Amino acid sequence: MRPGRIEMAMVGSLLAVTAVWGLTFVTVQQAVAGFPVLAFVGWRFVAAAVLLLPFTWRSLAQMGWRGVVSGLWIGVFLAAGYVLQTFGLTLLPVPTVGFITGLVVILTPLLAVIVLHHRPPAVVWAGAAIATVGLWLLTGAGRGFGVGDLLVLASALAFAAQILGTEDAVRRFPFGGLVLVETALTGLLGLGAASLTHQLAWPHLAVTWWALGITAVFASVGGGLVQGWVQTRLAAARAAVIMSAEPAFAALFAYLLQGALLSAIGWVGAILIMVAVLLVEVRPALGRRRRLKAEAEP
Repeated sequence: MRPGRIEMAMVGSLLAVTAVWGLTFVTVQQAVAGFPVLAFVGWRFVAAAVLLLPFTWRSLAQMGWRGVVSGLWIGVFLAAGYVLQTFGLTLLPVPTVGFITGLVVILTPLLAVIVLHHRPPAVVWAGAAIATVGLWLLTGAGRGFGVGDLLVLASALAFAAQILGTEDAVRRFPFGGLVLVETALTGLLGLGAASLTHQLAWPHLAVTWWALGITAVFASVGGGLVQGWVQTRLAAARAAVIMSAEPAFAALFAYLLQGALLSAIGWVGAILIMVAVLLVEVRPALGRRRRLKAEAEP
């Protein structure tokens, strides 16, 4: 497969995974309404790690101790992100959590500049700015800021750090092993914290099992492997802008499954998010096509 087609497949796969992540906002909110948050996160990622093992154990054996340490560091950020976000879902509506989580679009390139001294191209900054305005409009152009908002904002920062850590680590270690290590650590930290706080419980409701199945199989296993694969080629800032479509998908599934309706201004925000995704993806593709055409001309 040609490099251009591989990249297109990566973009499409990441966008599909982003849609699944949007669905999980609704399913997780329904599940944790009657089940402890820490136990849910723990069981979700332990199940995902078990499912990942047959596909990634060879990669794990090739990583060495440095790769395992990298995976553990990434796992700390992943665990923090999901625990904080899930607590936020117990306090805030789905679109609001999606908006604040979407700030990862801005936080990722900012962290890249500060920590890794990266400078994303101007088109990425433009896409990030448009996506941020879209995310703001998606929630009705702002409101008061409370504890739930702070929790989800902290989760967005943790996810941004996880994206950057993944970008760096997948260039040095097999991404399958990295995904297994970070997933297993997240599950163990969740169950450990649930046990220490006397919240460890076994799922017993159908809605909890449904949410665990969706999140473990499709969001964590499928999503983790796709994100790791995609970030072997796409820059972290560009991947973050693609994933900024997550709140739009969350709003769609909130409507389909909960009957939640977006306002007119919310739909404008959703459209802006998709425009940002297309801007970041289509413009580089057009640039590559022009260069190839120029090189082919005598």
